[in-house]
Amino acid sequence: MKIRSKLLLLIYGIVIPSLLCVIIFAILFSGLSHGEYIYDEETGIGAPWNMHGLLRTVFEEGGSVNRQLDSDIFLVVDDDGLIYYLNPKVPFHSNRLTASDILQLITSYYTDRGLVFTRYQYKNSSGTLVYYSRWLSNVSNRMTQVISGVILLSLFFLIVPALLGMRVVAQLRHDLRVLEKGIIAISDGVTDIVFTDEERSGDFEEIFTTVEMMAHKLKEEEERRSRFFLAVSHDLKTPLTSIKGYLEAIQDGIPHNDEEYCEYIDIMKEKADLLESRILGLIEYAVFDSGSLARNFLPIDVFPFLETIGKMFKKEAVARHVELHTVVDFNSDLQIKGNTKLLMRCFENLFDNAVKYCCNDHPVVEVNCRRDEHNLVLIVHDNGAGIPEAEQKNIFEPFYRSDKNRNRPGFGLGLSSAKSIVELHGGEISCFNHPDGGAVMMITIPIYKPEPEQNNDGNREEE
Repeated sequence: MKIRSKLLLLIYGIVIPSLLCVIIFAILFSGLSHGEYIYDEETGIGAPWNMHGLLRTVFEEGGSVNRQLDSDIFLVVDDDGLIYYLNPKVPFHSNRLTASDILQLITSYYTDRGLVFTRYQYKNSSGTLVYYSRWLSNVSNRMTQVISGVILLSLFFLIVPALLGMRVVAQLRHDLRVLEKGIIAISDGVTDIVFTDEERSGDFEEIFTTVEMMAHKLKEEEERRSRFFLAVSHDLKTPLTSIKGYLEAIQDGIPHNDEEYCEYIDIMKEKADLLESRILGLIEYAVFDSGSLARNFLPIDVFPFLETIGKMFKKEAVARHVELHTVVDFNSDLQIKGNTKLLMRCFENLFDNAVKYCCNDHPVVEVNCRRDEHNLVLIVHDNGAGIPEAEQKNIFEPFYRSDKNRNRPGFGLGLSSAKSIVELHGGEISCFNHPDGGAVMMITIPIYKPEPEQNNDGNREEE
């Protein structure tokens, strides 16, 4: 049972029985009540409202034979002890009563019918009225038992929800303490958080799982951070060390002529350019990762854009001795919405990655562009060794390299940046191995469909 159901059951278990007890007690006390005291100026009688008619019979008719009177009234006596009416069933031969006489009469002639004592007023006199309670006529001898039973039943209905509530609260406190310990451990840097089956058997099982996932994600983030520092320390230190070494060589006068001196300068410039490109790569990743990149997206005609990209790919393929095959399979009126420079950067990263991992003997890259119902689809396929299945889920993570060879240039940010750019455009990127060999990178970007313009009346114009 979920916590919400338990709490609702707890609330209903407390409120409903309590309301029933209130209703039962209200009925009991309304039955015991002898009515509101009312003074009638016309007759001069002040008494409970249900006794006015009978008292009028007593005072104005002298207590003549009246079945209702004899059935309902036991005694009417004024403050001086003068008897105005005494029930005929009580044998008493005096017209006055003392307090002890009244007590003796009630004790001696009390039946199983309940008696109600109240004050009355008649013109300038007042006294005591004792009458039978119709409601208590058959149950007066069991009233104590009834009230006791109601009280015990009420206590039962109140105690059971209370115990249930205590149980629920205790379970909640236990679960919250375990969660608190886990969260504190994570805040202290502990990422190996695993809850036992007993700990996660309560109502917060999904939250326990979420906390474990959070710890796992933090652990992965720490590993990525470690890879980041390793990549930065290696890939920045290597060209910097080389530049420093050549500077020290020049300082020591090792170059013997201008030709060697110029050679040293050229090498240092090459290393400085490499260092600059890697720093720019870090800045680019930081911009993507922070989400601060402005989305100045405009409609882009895909066909001219792909022609520009294709020319760039061909020049790069010729320079790097790669055989390039391109296929464009859609009409020329297709549009997407985005940033041209960002998309060009994304496609460059994909092409560069494909060339980097092609077969060394005969490198081949195939670029296929088509459309489906809603998306532009770009596929880049190389003829390399492919990507191990275990590494395909990590290939787009920052600083991750499928090839552990540290001689490869860069930080491993190319595919991560490509993924960020594609997602920034509302698309998706994935990778898999081709059945004929090699890795395949596939991008889908939503096709842009301009909304119909509205006329001056606010109605859309028909195309």
